[in-house]
Amino acid sequence: EKKKIIIDYGGANVAKALHVGHLRSANIGEALKHLATTLGHEVIGDAHLGDYGRPLGFVVKEIKARYPNLEYFNENYKGDFSEIKLPITNEDLEVYNDINVDFELWNGESDAAEYFDEFDKIIKESKLVKESEGAQIIEVKEDDDSIEVPPVLYIKSNGTISYQTTDLLTLYQRKKEINPDEIWYVVDGRQSLHFTQVFRAIDKLHLYKPEQLEHIPFGTMNGKDGKPFKTRDGG
Repeated sequence: EKKKIIIDYGGANVAKALHVGHLRSANIGEALKHLATTLGHEVIGDAHLGDYGRPLGFVVKEIKARYPNLEYFNENYKGDFSEIKLPITNEDLEVYNDINVDFELWNGESDAAEYFDEFDKIIKESKLVKESEGAQIIEVKEDDDSIEVPPVLYIKSNGTISYQTTDLLTLYQRKKEINPDEIWYVVDGRQSLHFTQVFRAIDKLHLYKPEQLEHIPFGTMNGKDGKPFKTRDGG
């Protein structure tokens, strides 16, 4: 039976350099995509770039420090920002071409942002959201859980959204734009709890069935200290 499958792999953060650990999601995801394609499925690989959060704030701050005269930082500028050339390149992303990893989609977390108001209305109408210490949460624990499963942090107490929320938005975006039969997430095993929370929350909204979503975990690439490499620490 032919299926339409999205494989979410790569996971590069546009504000940070790739490190050796990124080879795992890239190669495992690409191999699974080739296998599923060979078996006759329609497969869409999505790089799902990290383009939200604190690292992006660092990049903007550094660009402003180096190039303070860019029109981006001119409060009186009324022109078209898209025509401004930024003095940065996408060298990290070109690495994927060098190792024969080819994505059909180069979407980032921010690409789903346009659906927030629409999705938020569905969330609010579902009555799933609860107030907790100034934040908005969605309870996803089940009676037979062998470990503690914390609630999804939908809106933080400071009004910002979480990584869980952007993944929920991305699921909604994919439903609206592609309507896949299955989505496979090729992300390291440290994110297993995250995907348990996200999958349960989206199931409560009846947008996907549990069997349509799968996290395919793998281990980490560790340094001599036994801890995973981190680009920010020079690993």
